[in-house]
Amino acid sequence: MKEKDLLQKLQNDVHKILIYGAGMVGSLVFHRLLAGGILKERIAFIVSHKEQKNDTFLGQNIFDIHDNKVFFENAHIIVSTLPGAHQSMINTLHENNYYDFDIVDNSLFEEMEKLYVAKHNQEYPVTNNTKDILFMASDNNCSSGAFLCMVDLNCELNKRGIPTLVVLPSYGSGEELLRSNHIDYTYILSKDWLIKNGDFGEKDFEHNNVAIRSIQELIKKCRIKLLHNNTTYTYIGAVAAKKENIPVVWHLREYIKEQGYWFYDEEKAFQLINCSDAVIVVSDYIRISYKKLQSSIVHKIYDGVDTETFYCKNHSLMTEEKVKILMPGMITTLKGQKQLLEAALLLKQQKCDQFEIVFVGNEEPKYGNELKMYIAENELEDNVSFYSRSREIAKWYLWADIVVVCSGAEAFGRVAVEAQLSGCLVIGADKGATVEIIEDKRTGYLYQYGNTQDLALKIKKAIHDKKSTQKMAELGREKVKRLFTKEYNADEVIKVYEQILKGRSNERKYTL
Repeated sequence: MKEKDLLQKLQNDVHKILIYGAGMVGSLVFHRLLAGGILKERIAFIVSHKEQKNDTFLGQNIFDIHDNKVFFENAHIIVSTLPGAHQSMINTLHENNYYDFDIVDNSLFEEMEKLYVAKHNQEYPVTNNTKDILFMASDNNCSSGAFLCMVDLNCELNKRGIPTLVVLPSYGSGEELLRSNHIDYTYILSKDWLIKNGDFGEKDFEHNNVAIRSIQELIKKCRIKLLHNNTTYTYIGAVAAKKENIPVVWHLREYIKEQGYWFYDEEKAFQLINCSDAVIVVSDYIRISYKKLQSSIVHKIYDGVDTETFYCKNHSLMTEEKVKILMPGMITTLKGQKQLLEAALLLKQQKCDQFEIVFVGNEEPKYGNELKMYIAENELEDNVSFYSRSREIAKWYLWADIVVVCSGAEAFGRVAVEAQLSGCLVIGADKGATVEIIEDKRTGYLYQYGNTQDLALKIKKAIHDKKSTQKMAELGREKVKRLFTKEYNADEVIKVYEQILKGRSNERKYTL
């Protein structure tokens, strides 16, 4: 629905207005409604999972869609999230028998996005014109592993006197994290170059060409020495850097095919990536997965985590009657939570039922419902709990005895590293980069991916041999402290920068 049509509809009505989504987009919709003459007394927010402590947003009430059905009677519901994320919210509405709602369309989002970005860049200008490294973020999401790693790296570089600037391609929750860490950032709107169901077209190219020119101006204005492309998802920074003849470091943090995506043009994509001055991969798994990478420019550098946040020297395991098992991360088929539930059922059938499983993460509604049905059908309710993603994930690691990683395609395995650093025993699938982090039977357990009997066996072993479990957890913690810290990561990245900046005699050309 167009903005003017939506406003006209709401102005001619007296019912409550419920904005579905209490985030950046919801905030923008709220302020646009106020600007359009809608009284704030009519407006409230609804969310899929309300945290107990958050009763208001922007001074307005927040309601949980599952708990406040009376409030919804005769109310107008506006779905307010980014294009592409609507479907899960629509599914939730349908599951709760709500079918009368409005979705603000892409043109409204684009209009709001431009207004927000313009206002932000005016209010928060880049504090120092001269920067050494320009980082191209592929998203603006504080729960994204790639984004968190980029923030950690920027913190370390700034701490060492290397000034950086981050370019955000869209609005979102990540900017708050950048601001709290005193990292300079700006907005240049752009589109991903990946395809899923054919969703990258000529309009996106045109949009990105404008963004490329803006980045070129930023490179000149800030006298940027090197551009660091943070993930596979974005390409515009690399093109702008080549046009301005500055070096490019391309960081490959994910294997996009495992996520259901691919490049809009594979040949051109690898041509551009391979003409980088350096490509950093976060694991051997990523190096092997991208078979078309030019090996001479590839550097393997594992991601690092914050020891100050996660390191716990004295984490005593299994001190209570119930063993506490944690699985953090987005609740999605890619993460494989159902494998853990199937293993839990096997344990119960074997009379090994003194355990508590906690899933911490936001969920895909369809998959989340499938898991909850499985729990109900197999009477696992007393053993399993769900919590929405928490920014205080470190506290969950301190609560846990065992952390389980069931994903078959971890590009690095941030959860496994954080958990080990916290002193937990980690049990992970023998797939992806998890096998590079866990040394089986020494720093944790590996189980055969998809084999829930093997997973149940490894959990049972951990429970019954507490002494070995504690020892493996301690060895895992000390290994991570040596090899997977953000300080070590920054040291290795800086070595790549220095190597590049010393001389670019073999400069790689790219036909634009």
